[in-house]
Amino acid sequence: MAKLVNKNIFHYKGKVYDLTVKDSHSYNIEGVSVHNSAAGCLLTWCLDITKIDPMRFGLYFERFLNPTRMSPPDLDIDYMTGTDHINEEFLINKYGKERILHVSTFSTFNEKGCLKDVVRAHHGEEATGYDSVVFQVTKEMPEWSKVDFTLKDWFEQWPNEKECSPAVRQWLTDPLNKKILEQTLKLQGQIRGIGQHAAGVVITPTECWNDIPTNIVASTKSVVTAFSEADGSNKDLSKLGILKLDMLKLETLNVIKEAIEIIKQKRGIDITDKVDYLDLDDKNLYTELRIGLNQGIFQFESPGMNALIKGIKVENYNELVAANALYRPGPMGIGAHHDYVKNKFNPKNITYLHPALEPILGESNGVLIFQEQVMFIANKIGGMSLGEGDMLRRYMDKAAKLIDKEAKGEILTEGEKNSEAYKNFTKYWNIFLQGASRNGYDVSVMEQIKNWMIKYLGYSFNKCLTNNHVVESKSRGKINILDVNIGEEIRCYNEKSKVDEYKKVVDIHHNGIKKVYKIKTKSGKILECTLDHKIMTPNGKKTLGEILKNKEKVKICNI
Repeated sequence: MAKLVNKNIFHYKGKVYDLTVKDSHSYNIEGVSVHNSAAGCLLTWCLDITKIDPMRFGLYFERFLNPTRMSPPDLDIDYMTGTDHINEEFLINKYGKERILHVSTFSTFNEKGCLKDVVRAHHGEEATGYDSVVFQVTKEMPEWSKVDFTLKDWFEQWPNEKECSPAVRQWLTDPLNKKILEQTLKLQGQIRGIGQHAAGVVITPTECWNDIPTNIVASTKSVVTAFSEADGSNKDLSKLGILKLDMLKLETLNVIKEAIEIIKQKRGIDITDKVDYLDLDDKNLYTELRIGLNQGIFQFESPGMNALIKGIKVENYNELVAANALYRPGPMGIGAHHDYVKNKFNPKNITYLHPALEPILGESNGVLIFQEQVMFIANKIGGMSLGEGDMLRRYMDKAAKLIDKEAKGEILTEGEKNSEAYKNFTKYWNIFLQGASRNGYDVSVMEQIKNWMIKYLGYSFNKCLTNNHVVESKSRGKINILDVNIGEEIRCYNEKSKVDEYKKVVDIHHNGIKKVYKIKTKSGKILECTLDHKIMTPNGKKTLGEILKNKEKVKICNI
């Protein structure tokens, strides 16, 4: 354990470390917290950027920055809501207005949308309505993420297929539509619109136009990057070596600040230090959580999380951290939370694919919970550095669907094999296998470990809809969202393929009580949702909050 002498000098394992930053300046913004891998960097703790001591909690610097990682560190910073102008002013005063700009977002012409846009340009909005032939054409198009042929191939080959409806066959082969098809093929994949990222901010070394191409969002007149955050190409921010921050708003920080102020006014006590340096060994904390006193506690107040904490019978901070990691659609979808609880109370039933995994997974009851555990597996078994282990973890996560597809015996397409994620995963996995072989491990067992790890990687986000929202079930048709069952297939929008498809519900979460907004379009359609809910616009999917702020139009379809 490191012993703190002051915020820049500390003792560790008999040595004195001086982390003083020469000619540095100190800034203090109330109500700020830093999360993600930055909390694993000792320097961010010593400079008081984060209150989390990484040495106490076993967090590792390599998750934040390592020689193998080509992109600069990525800081996610939470601010109190309502402090946007203060934060903007702080950055401008510190770095200069010419060096601060927002990250851009791009919407592109996808296969279905592009055809509709071209038809509308030629024949007007009504030509793509629900009763039009063009709408039927797009309905018969495949899910593009699952095929390896192009839109051009489909235009040429689909009319010859027996599944093609007569109306669609006639429209696709009509010479009068040839120009529409040609223009669709030219536009498909091109940038359709540009927007401003909700949280991403870039800080450049000199005036931004010297370091990065810029653009202007017409709706807000704001300057943004001409490259997006990360699209896997050589034309994204991750390749440029500039600093990017994610500046997020968190209402809980407002609550904490107001609570401190109320206690100070009512009782004359300042508990700021107690909040910043909470005694995590106080067993009363966990006793109250175990009996359900979790109201107002960020990330722990939902009924589902409450049930999980009760099931675990949380006794210490490490179990609370595990609960937070487990309460996500990915781990819960494969029953990892059930395994964790069962294994806690029946440790003799825990089995490991290899004995070498026991020291790594012992702290989490034999369940792979944390990303750092993947790094440790790569380090202990494959002889990789923790930095290389993090790169393996990253690309294994990005290529998880392809790896899983391959594990099921399906053949990957050339496009899938040549994707950046899969190629980089293959590169680091081969390094892992070579190291494991040198260390005397059976390679066939390593393949089992790979398939086991894939199950735990990946996660998804919730959409915030109201209790009376109607969804479409594959088996039951239109139903109220409160009537949805786990395991039922519900129609939803696929961000990757840009089409609606049925997906199995892996879990149901209560997101608490939030403000609900009722949207009524000119055509009379009504949707009720929260500001977090994403809705299709001409510039791609945006949250209702972004739509209201930028005064954008929305697309609402019948189901």
